[in-house]
Amino acid sequence: AELKRESGETVARLTGPQGSGLLTSMARADALLILPDHGNLPAGAMVQAIVLRDESAWSADPPA
Repeated sequence: AELKRESGETVARLTGPQGSGLLTSMARADALLILPDHGNLPAGAMVQAIVLRDESAWSADPPA
């Protein structure tokens, strides 16, 4: 996932298409998300993450 700070919270978004052979998605990742086995999660759900990059490397906040 790509991580951003929005309104004081950390938000995770997919890096693009997901699949075992898509290395560009993995190269863009700031974190690996730990998801439950049951499938889809609603937007805004809280999950655990393994952070791969320091916060200074995350995408910048969008302009206000």
